[in-house]
Amino acid sequence: SIRTKTIWQTVKEHGGTTASVFWPVTTGCKWIDFNLPEYFPTKRVSVSGMDYIRPVCTPTDIMAELEREATGHLSDTTLRAGSFQYDAKVASMVNYLTNRYKPDLMTVHLVTTDYKQHETGIYSCETRQAVAAADHAIGLILENLEYTHQKDSVTIIVTGDHGFTQGRYRLHPNALLASN
Repeated sequence: SIRTKTIWQTVKEHGGTTASVFWPVTTGCKWIDFNLPEYFPTKRVSVSGMDYIRPVCTPTDIMAELEREATGHLSDTTLRAGSFQYDAKVASMVNYLTNRYKPDLMTVHLVTTDYKQHETGIYSCETRQAVAAADHAIGLILENLEYTHQKDSVTIIVTGDHGFTQGRYRLHPNALLASN
């Protein structure tokens, strides 16, 4: 679906390392060294969502490594898109990849706010909890960067689609919030 040069490609062409955690439209992207793509079946399948994703992750053993070193076993119960624990698990993956592989560029998709805003509206209690979950995940990532002395060499950009959070909620004070 991507028809133009990507930021991952630019980083790779300049000798950098790239990573992506559940970013949309990245399945099979040759410019991402460590890729856990956002990948959903287009029709009903008989395997779990995690078993569906594992074969398209690159390198092929990265999900097993993350489960062993960062998150514990992941299943549709322990990593369910839209659940409040989802973003914290993603933060654990990001922290591990950051510490172990030190990518020059990493894209991360925290999806819980999107799920809750679509399910319950922008002013619901569930949406406020989802924003808090995203804020917590960003806080975990920032805490890791500080603890590992990487904070001053990293730029973090937090953005959202749909404009749901624009002017309504405040995320972590060290995060930049932009909305399209």
